[in-house]
Amino acid sequence: MSVSSNSERAVSQSNGFIPIPKNKWKQIPDNSQISYTRNDGKHVKSAYLKVSYSKDGEDYFLCGNKLNKYANDKYYSEYRLKLSNVKNIWKKISQDSIIEYKLIRAKLEAEVADMKSKIEELEERLKREEESSKKIVKLIKHLHNIKNLDELKHK
Repeated sequence: MSVSSNSERAVSQSNGFIPIPKNKWKQIPDNSQISYTRNDGKHVKSAYLKVSYSKDGEDYFLCGNKLNKYANDKYYSEYRLKLSNVKNIWKKISQDSIIEYKLIRAKLEAEVADMKSKIEELEERLKREEESSKKIVKLIKHLHNIKNLDELKHK
């Protein structure tokens, strides 16, 4: 089935798929559900990546039409997909990834808030130190009867 790239994108995004950059294709985890468009324009809506491998300098995916093969399942099939014949790949977002993302995001947001708090404390401390330094300089000037620091350079 030939479809335009806009249609491919719409189908993939509406079904919870995200585009995977070509340089990350070999990093897609085994047992991931993928959707892809071949160079000839045919769009495959769903396949399961069983394993990725290289042979004779070419990269391949071993794909299945179902996640697992059950005993005597005559409708299960596997096929070899040569990655050089693929134009685009999308990966189905797994619920585990969403949970992990939310946990990581919450942790990072807490760390950022903690860092902001520490920075504010340091800025306040720096202001107090600057004020203290100004008072010390003023006191030294007063004790030595110096009106400005230029007078010290000429003496």
